[in-house]
Amino acid sequence: MNMVAPDRAQGFTLVEILVVLVIISVMSGVLVTSLPSTFRDGDFDNEALRLKTVMELVREESLTQASEYGFTAEKEGYAFYIYNEFQQNWEQIETKPFARRSLPEGIVLRTKIEDTELILTRDEEGEDAVPDAPRILLLSSGEMTPFELTITRGREQSRTLIADGYGDLQWQDQLEARENSRFRSRE
Repeated sequence: MNMVAPDRAQGFTLVEILVVLVIISVMSGVLVTSLPSTFRDGDFDNEALRLKTVMELVREESLTQASEYGFTAEKEGYAFYIYNEFQQNWEQIETKPFARRSLPEGIVLRTKIEDTELILTRDEEGEDAVPDAPRILLLSSGEMTPFELTITRGREQSRTLIADGYGDLQWQDQLEARENSRFRSRE
C-alpha cells in the first residue's frame, strides 16, 4: 500500500520574507549612493527627490533592522541618527546614504511637527537652538513622527513632504491633487 503524504500549505516563511526585505533595502542603498553626479549638483527637484528617497530608505531600515532612527533638519542640511540601546543615546549615522547632508546654496529646509514650526537656527555660542535628540522619529514598528518638511529655493520653488505617522511619505501637491480628484469623482 502506497501512502502519499498530504500536501502542505504552500507559502513563504517569515524568514524568507525578511531575507527579501533585507535584500531590497541593501539594493536601495546601493542605488541611492551610486546615483549620477547630476543628482548631487544642487538641482532643486533632485534634492527634493533625494530627501524623500532617503527618508523612505531609513524607514525601511528601521523595519528590517528593528532599530529606532531619528531625523534632524537644519536650515542648510539634515542628518540621520540611530538609537544606541546599550548607551541609551542617539548616534549620528556617518555612512552613505544616511550621512549628514549639506544642501546646495539657496536651498533651505523648514520643519513643522504637529503644526508647530521648529526654529532651525544657532544661538550666540554656536549651539543648536533645538536640543540634540532628533525631533522626527522613525520607529521599528513602522510608525513615524507626523511632520511637514518644506524644502524651498528662494520664493520661486517650494515642495512640502508630509508624513501622517502611519502611511507613506507624500508630497503635499500630489496629496492635494488626489483629494481634488476624489472630490470630483463623488460629484
